[in-house]
Amino acid sequence: FGYSIQFEGWTHDEKEKRSFTTEDAEEASALQKEINDDWFKFEHGVKFRLTKIERGEGVAHADSGEPTSSPDSFLVLANVFKSQNLMINKQENTPDTMRWPHIRREPLRDFYLTITSDPVRMLARVTLREGETGSVGIPGLYMTDYKVRYKKFFMEGAPGQSGTVMGAEMELTTPDGKVIPMKPGLKFDEHGPEPVNREIPGVAGAVMLEGAVNADTKEVTAQFVLPEALPKWAVPVSVTNKPLINLVWLGIILMGLGTMIAMVRRTMELRKGSLLVHAVSTGLSDEPIPAPVVAPVAAKVASSKKARKAKANEAKT
Repeated sequence: FGYSIQFEGWTHDEKEKRSFTTEDAEEASALQKEINDDWFKFEHGVKFRLTKIERGEGVAHADSGEPTSSPDSFLVLANVFKSQNLMINKQENTPDTMRWPHIRREPLRDFYLTITSDPVRMLARVTLREGETGSVGIPGLYMTDYKVRYKKFFMEGAPGQSGTVMGAEMELTTPDGKVIPMKPGLKFDEHGPEPVNREIPGVAGAVMLEGAVNADTKEVTAQFVLPEALPKWAVPVSVTNKPLINLVWLGIILMGLGTMIAMVRRTMELRKGSLLVHAVSTGLSDEPIPAPVVAPVAAKVASSKKARKAKANEAKT
């Protein structure tokens, strides 16, 4: 049998939801700090729900994403965390996180679930040109009922000067029909363009531009954090099935026992050889010593009778 794998979320999800929904700026800041601290703990990671499947389709497959209440399902944790040493020695094209696999041990196999590379956080987005309207969502995953209209491109400041902000004047239409104006943009300084996060009033959300503004078409991609469109994570997972792996461990145990027995036997042989050498050095020898042969008693009695009889015959003559 195999398993269906369902993404259940991160260990810090509850704190993140509270930071998005709270209206207290200090509480939101404190929660974000706790989340950042959690990333440096070994127990931080991704939670998966595994559900047993009785089909011959391989050891594992991704599920449909719908919640499951199967009695054969259970939660597992694949650790993903950050390290100060990793950050200090960070180089280009090197991982940002450290990862530890979850190992499920069964009588006839071991089941490894490993996160193969850095998880990627995906925000709801929409890509538009001036005058266009689109829906907010993550293509291929979900779309929301929020609509965005790109009214026009704007620039505050002179081109090429530090502090200049350019972006898009937009309108967000909520599912209940409320229209909210917003101006996400990019601010230029000596380090290059940086996104300017804009809070969306009355929605408990935020918007920012991803990447640069297309100079020719003025096309932009706006990213959103909304109550109905929280960030999603793309987590690359590797599943490995190792059948009869317990035989390997059994072989290692037997090899260890054999090594110990050989060591004990060799020690005893060396000890015996040492005792023999000591006996020879003290003048003793373990060579056999011939013992005198003792005649049987019956033979002695017979010979003495013959001697007395011979003396008697001599006396008669």
